[in-house]
Amino acid sequence: MHSPTYSWYQQLIKPSWSPPAYLFGPVWTFLFGLKNNLLAAADILLVLITLIWAIVKIYPVVKWVAYLQIPYLLWVSFVTVLQLTVTCLNW
Repeated sequence: MHSPTYSWYQQLIKPSWSPPAYLFGPVWTFLFGLKNNLLAAADILLVLITLIWAIVKIYPVVKWVAYLQIPYLLWVSFVTVLQLTVTCLNW
């Protein structure tokens, strides 16, 4: 049997390129548990902005550490676009 949060998430209109729910982990479970797409969108935007800021600040000091963040930046960028799309589709 699935939780009410899982059922709610399954009913959301999502883009065709949305990955399966199990890839998002406990943070997304908490945010989707609140059933507040706008809060989830604001959260991931703050994560993206903070990550970009950190990369910009780290790059002049230790370039290789900044480069290590590129895969994470790509993932967070994808998730940001995904969450903004879900928020818009379910407005």
